[in-house]
Amino acid sequence: MGGMGAGGYISPIEQQGDAMKLAAMMALCACCAEAGDLQLEITGCRPGSSVQVALYDSARGFGSEHAEGASRRTSLVAHGDRLRVDFAGLPSGRYAVSAFDDVNGNGRLDRNFAGFPVEPYGFSHDARRVFLAPDFEKAAFELRDDVVFETIHLK
Repeated sequence: MGGMGAGGYISPIEQQGDAMKLAAMMALCACCAEAGDLQLEITGCRPGSSVQVALYDSARGFGSEHAEGASRRTSLVAHGDRLRVDFAGLPSGRYAVSAFDDVNGNGRLDRNFAGFPVEPYGFSHDARRVFLAPDFEKAAFELRDDVVFETIHLK
């Protein structure tokens, strides 16, 4: 870090400056490495069905048919009427979640002839719009370097 003075001597002032530089670099790395965890509880599941969950870190693709734009996705089999989903080590930021109960196991949210969903679905903050996905901002929540708990009620 610091240079050596004449004869290989490092003055206490140079040593202190080097220690401050090292401390600043460590603080910067710790700040950039902030990560949080999201713990979801999803209720209204049908036992034995596959619940599809998509996590979004932006509005791009939020609530889309095939989870385009999702930063993470998972599919879990419900063994009861509720299940827990954990997303660990997420960078700090703004997130929203969509989920649906794939009752017939075809991997997509089924709709009727008019285009309305016929399988249970839901979003973080239990945000809803009639027959459409809510705006990202209505479902979004802040995640820092802590644990955030969200419950989604599938309807």
